[in-house]
Amino acid sequence: MLAWLEKENFSYDVVSGFDLHHAPELLRHYNAVILNTHCEYWSKEMFEGLTKFHRNGGAILNISGNSIFREIEFYPEGDLHCVSLSFNYSVADESQILGVRFDMRGYQTRAPYQVIQPEHWIFAGTNLKKGDLFAEKSLNQPDANDSENSGYDATKPGIQIEKESHGDGGSGWETDKITPTAPEDVLLLAKGKNPGNGGADMIIREPKNGAGLVFSVSSIAFGGSLLIDPVSSQIVRNVLKKVLPIEKK
Repeated sequence: MLAWLEKENFSYDVVSGFDLHHAPELLRHYNAVILNTHCEYWSKEMFEGLTKFHRNGGAILNISGNSIFREIEFYPEGDLHCVSLSFNYSVADESQILGVRFDMRGYQTRAPYQVIQPEHWIFAGTNLKKGDLFAEKSLNQPDANDSENSGYDATKPGIQIEKESHGDGGSGWETDKITPTAPEDVLLLAKGKNPGNGGADMIIREPKNGAGLVFSVSSIAFGGSLLIDPVSSQIVRNVLKKVLPIEKK
């Protein structure tokens, strides 16, 4: 993600979870927030800061999978520990903002996305048609020498270890899907072709109440497609052009 921002000459700052936890008001200085790659662990204070930012018109780009899924607390020196395995149960329903939530379907599989809404502005400049595939490759690759890489099948109990994850593409490793409690303005743009209906739901929200735009690729592996897949790059570029007052520095 950061390499892509550099390549595209977008100006950005990096904010850690620790920064956001202790100074959530810092988001007021920005037009958009990007959740990067695997943004799973959140404190209540971090989420409250993001919620206020969104309500005040700030845009959220969830270029990540398994986002805002576990609740954490920070120790004074910056270490953290998990206090809840479900942010939804202990703090708030994260899908009320993101529109999506992680589940185990498709875990450790990877696949391309398939276009569902080709007429949407997000696909401008891509020449895609309904049913076309994109993000067919990703730089996120498993270590073939690492025996801990697992191909998990949520339909089978117990620990399952395989040499590497299955498939290739930008939808994968861990993927988020639209929830029953997601806002009604969620629009499904594309979906990963992962087995078992485990593909990432690429969605957009354009609220009418003054809140900010929300775009989610819902996948850990998508960031690895940005530098090698022109369509993926064009999609994110289109979103940033939409939400930033000045496209590039």
